[in-house]
Amino acid sequence: MNQLELNKNSDYPRIETSVDDFKEFRLEKNLLVDKSKSLNLSMLKYFFELEVDERGELLSPAERSNDKLFADLEISEDQKSMEEQGKYPVILFNLKNTKGESYQEIENEIKDRVIKLFADHLYLEDCLKPDYKLLSSAQKDKLSRYFSGNINKTDLHTSLVFLSELLYKRFNQKVILLIDEYDETINDAYVKFGHESKEFERILYLIAKILGNALKSNNTYLKKAVLIGILKIAKANIFSGLNNVAEYGLLNKRFTEYYGFTQNEVDNLLTKVPLIIDKNEVKE
Repeated sequence: MNQLELNKNSDYPRIETSVDDFKEFRLEKNLLVDKSKSLNLSMLKYFFELEVDERGELLSPAERSNDKLFADLEISEDQKSMEEQGKYPVILFNLKNTKGESYQEIENEIKDRVIKLFADHLYLEDCLKPDYKLLSSAQKDKLSRYFSGNINKTDLHTSLVFLSELLYKRFNQKVILLIDEYDETINDAYVKFGHESKEFERILYLIAKILGNALKSNNTYLKKAVLIGILKIAKANIFSGLNNVAEYGLLNKRFTEYYGFTQNEVDNLLTKVPLIIDKNEVKE
């Protein structure tokens, strides 16, 4: 029986090798053979985020579902950690595959992602009502540009910090900011255009403004930020003056087991499906 036939057989779980959405994986109860960084950010999102309806109203405990995603995991036994579950507004901003043949193409791609990010919080249109007092007229004009898709350069630079402010004022709770592949655009532009080109300098400046504003000028609204990337923060050269930064590589002893496979995990996976090859071959 080959692997495809095994996966079709309802007696055995379907094996996933590349999943970015933690909730999708957990609901389908598949076996996961993946410890990608993107999946970890997705898991953090579902763990921390406040659950709201389409009007932005908090769901009652009976209506919430994210807590169930962690019900049979080890973290569910950690009372201190579980007290943080479902407590914060979360912004997940993904810069993966933001590539282009010119600076303008890349800027347009990032603009589209920012516009979609605001569209994920359409309930914030309530902030545009005349009787809403927590935003000035200028801020309301700014917010309307995000929803109409007509944002200018400054709007793009301040998009994440502005969304953080809006969510903080809406829920009276500081924001968790998750940035996936924060340096991919920079890495690709470096290879494509060269580090001395004007195109590369403009792209570096764009990313530095968006993320720098979100991280350095956001103390009032930001609880914590997690950035995933290849470059060390210092080497990315876009966060000068950023304080309270902790960097962790994949070989850091504290986190190694969460990104690589341990022997016990491999042995446990192999008990879930028929043993079609020798364990030593799997290890090799």
